[in-house]
Amino acid sequence: MKIKILLAILLCSSSVVMAQSEDENEMRVYNYEETKHELAVSLLPILRGEVPSSLFYRKNYLSPKGRNMGFRMNMVFQNEFNSNFLFEELVNFRKNRELTYEITMGLERQKFINDKFIAYGGVDLGFGFANARFFDRIGQPAGESEFFNIDVMRYSAANFWGVKYHFNPRLSFSAETGFEVFYANYVFKNGSSFTPTDRESGPETFGLNLLPLKALRISYHF
Repeated sequence: MKIKILLAILLCSSSVVMAQSEDENEMRVYNYEETKHELAVSLLPILRGEVPSSLFYRKNYLSPKGRNMGFRMNMVFQNEFNSNFLFEELVNFRKNRELTYEITMGLERQKFINDKFIAYGGVDLGFGFANARFFDRIGQPAGESEFFNIDVMRYSAANFWGVKYHFNPRLSFSAETGFEVFYANYVFKNGSSFTPTDRESGPETFGLNLLPLKALRISYHF
């Protein structure tokens, strides 16, 4: 609830300052001619008590038509291992390992609102791979290693709108909202060290996700 209130305050603040005329001679806190690059971490996992597993990069630049633009890329690398896990899929497994790799790239158009606020919006395209592997089956014969495996390939396209606030030339905070269209393809595998691996194509999923709070980030500019 606090996060939604914070996002609402930021969006309302941006709409108010956007109505004001921008003084071209005003000295801004930020200067993207000197600090074109930025690296950011997501605050959402931290608020959930988790460790961030993604890294966000943005390059700010001027287009040939003189528009303020940004190229952005977000990379997710996550590896989790649970030795006290119980998964029921015909048989029980004690352990599991989950891997997630995802990359999104996109372009954004920026509006310099005042000396500290920037509004922006654009489109991201993404590709991801996730794997969940379950092993150490209860009751399996000695020396035999049986497993159950799930692979997921995911493609996405997202529209986003955001507001960025500069504390100083090197440090900024941003919040985003938007929606995402995605396609996911599942593949199931099971086998053991003594039997061939059985492969089965799973469901193909299309979907639309509304993302009221797509991202909260703290960025370092250099």
